[in-house]
Amino acid sequence: MWFALLALATLAQEPTCAPPDDAPPGTLSVAWVSPVRRRVGSHHWLNVTPTTELRRWLAQQPDPNLGDLLHHVGQRRTTKEPSRRYKVTIFEVPGEALCASELEAPSATYRAQWSALARRGFCLLPAERFVTEGR
Repeated sequence: MWFALLALATLAQEPTCAPPDDAPPGTLSVAWVSPVRRRVGSHHWLNVTPTTELRRWLAQQPDPNLGDLLHHVGQRRTTKEPSRRYKVTIFEVPGEALCASELEAPSATYRAQWSALARRGFCLLPAERFVTEGR
């Protein structure tokens, strides 16, 4: 009985997935920026940004740093360099697996579940390397 109530409460808290108006057809490379020690379960929802959009943004910046990238993807309010390490996880995902994001960030963001993102594998990079190679 208690297990059934707990399951219902958990389902009630699951976010709904509204397809974004600009959902890309086919597959898309997206990036999840997070602290190095941050781990998530298979049903966890992540905010991701199209990799091409991040690379385009980095190329337009005169001297981008990690703080700028974190601010751009909505991870931080300031562009100050962080004291902890961050990673960029890159996924190739079908456009229909993406949902509209409620995250307020200067960049285009989507939401997707880890299980949908990781289905085709992923690439993990230190965020500092992503910033320096993105220029």
